[in-house]
Amino acid sequence: MAHLFETINSNFFSVLSSPNKKTYIDCIFIIYHSIDSIEDAFQGDREFIVQKLIDYFDDEPDEEFIDVEEDEPARTSRQKATHVINVLKKNGWLGEEELGDYKTSLNLFDYSIQIIDILEAIQNNHQSEYTGEIFTVYSLLSSFTIEEGIGVL
Repeated sequence: MAHLFETINSNFFSVLSSPNKKTYIDCIFIIYHSIDSIEDAFQGDREFIVQKLIDYFDDEPDEEFIDVEEDEPARTSRQKATHVINVLKKNGWLGEEELGDYKTSLNLFDYSIQIIDILEAIQNNHQSEYTGEIFTVYSLLSSFTIEEGIGVL
């Protein structure tokens, strides 16, 4: 069995613990829903995703990045969107692929999709309920008799 950090980037979770974690998680969900809406391939046109992020930053003009790495802060919505994409690529959330015709595609890795699904379920306070399955198993076991079970064995 492979170690977790042999599969994912060792800085994968740093995005969720950075000073900008609220902005990053909002952008992760925006990217996830933008990519998910395109052919269910979890791959989407970079410019389409950048535009979705620009719309987010236009609605949140006070969002500022506290970046240890960069001296020059991202000022415009486009700079902020590009910065988020670069941070997510660097930390292993997103991949980028050249499609030709000067188009670039962004895609989420399988493990990113699984983590985002879990984070979204937590955010939406979604709880899996197994009551129906448990009751069915209980009913089957309580009505089970040895005589009927011999044919199964």
